[in-house]
Amino acid sequence: ANHSCMDICSNNLSDRLMTEKNWGDIFTQSEELGIEFILLAGGEPFIRKDVLLQAGNHSNIIFPIFTNGTKIDESYIKLLEQKRNLIPVISIEGHKETTDKRRGEGIYEKLEEVMKRLNNNGILFGASVTVTKNNMKDEVTTRVIDLYKPEKLIVFCNTKKKVDQLHDYLKSKKYNVDVIHGDIKQDQRDRTIKKFKKGDVKILIATDVAARGIDIANLDLVINYDIPQENEYYVHRIGRTGRNKN
Repeated sequence: ANHSCMDICSNNLSDRLMTEKNWGDIFTQSEELGIEFILLAGGEPFIRKDVLLQAGNHSNIIFPIFTNGTKIDESYIKLLEQKRNLIPVISIEGHKETTDKRRGEGIYEKLEEVMKRLNNNGILFGASVTVTKNNMKDEVTTRVIDLYKPEKLIVFCNTKKKVDQLHDYLKSKKYNVDVIHGDIKQDQRDRTIKKFKKGDVKILIATDVAARGIDIANLDLVINYDIPQENEYYVHRIGRTGRNKN
């Protein structure tokens, strides 16, 4: 809907942008041709509210709108409530640290709040996650979880920092997840293990040291998020499913 997110108000750029009427004509012609799906992407479509209003008036066409999500305010929430053929697809970079590093401090929490408001208002939306070498393992982990749908899963990471990062990422995706590592007090770890054994927690993320000696019955799956640093850790990890039904 626009050529650039920058200098949108400059005269030169404004002269090159299609007008609200131009867009309306395109949508009308598309509807007459029987087109039912038009993707709005490029730059930041949510800076062109006039275009989105025109799109919303063509209820026979579904408009996925790829957006960075930061422009969705209360006025847009109301518009999306009224025009259910407009489907925002929010771009995120992965977990909090990666998103904030690439897009600015506080962006991850802002996007979480936007998605929460959309959900609370019953507005259909999607998320587009950027897969890079930095977050590929996060995405593969969620794919494996969704594929196998384990009732009890342990994910092993090599560091406490990575345990916490993966926890935040999976939590943001609405997975039932908890963690144990050396910085967590023993009584809290014991409570977490008890909940995991009862099935109140489905996914447990752990370091090798924190998980040593813990016996979990009927464990469905173990994911090695990080390659173990010691051979004995690898045997310790995969042996957990071998001792149970798998």
